This record gives sequence, C-alpha cells and structure tokens, in this order.
Amino acid sequence: PVNPTNYPPTLAPIADCLIHAGCALAVTNSATDLAAPPHPLAFSLDPGAPAGATIDSATGVISWPTTAASAGTTNTITVRVSQTTLSNLSDMKSFTVVVVPPPMLQPLTFANGAAQLTWNAVAGQRYRVQYKSSLAAANWTDLAPDLTATGSTISVTDAPGLSPQGYYRILIME
Repeated sequence: PVNPTNYPPTLAPIADCLIHAGCALAVTNSATDLAAPPHPLAFSLDPGAPAGATIDSATGVISWPTTAASAGTTNTITVRVSQTTLSNLSDMKSFTVVVVPPPMLQPLTFANGAAQLTWNAVAGQRYRVQYKSSLAAANWTDLAPDLTATGSTISVTDAPGLSPQGYYRILIME
C-alpha cells in the first residue's frame, strides 16, 4: 500500500558532547521517513557549525577534528535531514559540543613511596597511563589497567620502585 500523504522525516535526538581538544568528534545520526515507500534522505549541517566539521550526506555521520585552538569553546551544531525529492520537508536538531583542554597532569604528590598522578578528564572517557624511567628509553610501558573517568578529574597511584626519576604520559583511548 502507498501512503498518499507526504510526511517530513524525523531526526533522532542528538546528545550533547564533551571532548578533549585535539580529539576527533564522531557523531552518528539517524532519521526515519514515515512515507510508504520511504523517500531517500540527505543529511546536512546548518550554518554556524565549527570550522572543519563535516557530515556525510548519506550516513549522517558528523566528523570534526578539534584542535588546540578549540579548547575552552562551546559549539552548537545543527543537523538537518531532508527528503531528497522535496527538500522543504525536513527536520533539524541542535546539540552542543564543549571542548575542554587535553589531559594535563597536576603536580605529583608522594605518600609511602608512591606517586599519585591526577589529571583533568571527561566522564566516560578511557585513559591509559604510560611511563619510562629515562627519556632516552625507546619505549613507554603501560601502567595497567586503563582507567575510565567518572568525573572531571581522575587519579592513579604508581610505586616507581628504585628509579630516581620517572616520566609519565596520558593517552586518550577511543
């Protein structure tokens, strides 16, 4: 059966995002068309999206490789889905992307021979801490296990052993 009424497509809600500067934002969008048979749909970004943000018109996937200059910004992105046959039939949703600075270690604290490392984080983001005892060392060693942040900071304790110095880095895991 064919539905003679032409309805606009419906874009699913899009959750707000919090991301570290230097990371790539990837958001998948979906939409439905109630017409029978459904019309082909095309996704687009409305004016005002941050520079470098793109959307795949067929899949609705938004990509935005943030940069260090993005840190400390709040960005509103509006996604539109339209019927390709009747572009005046469309739906749009906006969402906010807050870009926070990359992970930065706070000054180390020491207690009972162990170093406590604390850094700024994004809740739900997974991090890996790596260390080496010399900057000349070829490889970094994982300080297992990976950690998932539950708030805006996260900490880990490491007993560095007999080495008089150590170097740490924080990796953001996908």
